[in-house]
Amino acid sequence: METKGKKKQPAGRPVTVRITNHNNFSGGVGAFITNLEHLTVVMDAEGNMKLEGAEASKPAAPEKQAATPVESAAEEEELFHFVHPEVEDDEAWHIHRAIKRIVAHQSVQDICQYLKELHKKEKVMLPSMANVMYQELLRLGMPKGKGYSEKYFSDNYIK
Repeated sequence: METKGKKKQPAGRPVTVRITNHNNFSGGVGAFITNLEHLTVVMDAEGNMKLEGAEASKPAAPEKQAATPVESAAEEEELFHFVHPEVEDDEAWHIHRAIKRIVAHQSVQDICQYLKELHKKEKVMLPSMANVMYQELLRLGMPKGKGYSEKYFSDNYIK
């Protein structure tokens, strides 16, 4: 049976199909066709297929795109250790920078008050031991001089 309008290929003559890739996927199934522009599939009358135009080597790795500000900040320094795990990365870095600014320019009372506000908003987790938070704030740039001692910080932390 033949359908109307279609011609039957003579026996022994190869059938050529050209596939063109218009999308450049970077993962999953698309990773196999990243560098493929044209692929020719030749089928003979016996049903054997032969690929032409496909390179035998592995596909090249996708090109690394320019780093976003969040990624470049992550490469330079470590994120504030007590950011809540449910906070998105961009917001976590925003919190990190805000705490770093407050630590550098405010008093211990203001720092502790800001941390309490962030804890109420579920943006940060506060450890029960004040010395752990004190060490983290020192890492972010809190001064060690008068008015910033560990004992003074412990007296103001989580009241």
